[in-house]
Amino acid sequence: QLREDSSYRQWIDGGGTIPPPGGESEQEFAARLAGALRTIAENALRTRPDVIGHFDLVVKPNARGALFDEESPAYRAAALEALDACCEAGAILEVNTGGVFRGWRSTFYPAPFLLRRAMEKGMRATVSADAHCAEALCFGFAAAREMLRCAGFCSVWMLRGGTFCEEAL
Repeated sequence: QLREDSSYRQWIDGGGTIPPPGGESEQEFAARLAGALRTIAENALRTRPDVIGHFDLVVKPNARGALFDEESPAYRAAALEALDACCEAGAILEVNTGGVFRGWRSTFYPAPFLLRRAMEKGMRATVSADAHCAEALCFGFAAAREMLRCAGFCSVWMLRGGTFCEEAL
């Protein structure tokens, strides 16, 4: 059916240089993504949460770059700017293993470049499975801790008895 649709053919033949029929352009998507990251930053500074969870959640459905280029300078700059605000808010950054457990991704989020920046800024980190079932409770914790070690962290903050406690990596 779509083979006969001229707007669909133009989009396919355009190699991604024009928006899909009824969709947004790459530039429009990038602007929306930057806006979402600004909202995270604004909320972190306004509410000063204990933990910033799902910081880089936008990458979860982006396996193999299906939605956007995670290496693009524009995305990285917007993500780093938002992360800097989260650091300023004093929150603990969550490393989330749930996307890998559910098969959405092959790597945890936030991305290593964000973890390195968080470490450089003195932000604390925690590991969470974002578990929706018992099998996921501690999924990937050893690998997530190693990811933090590789980013330069020496410790992780884990919730124990209602309080975050520092544990050496």
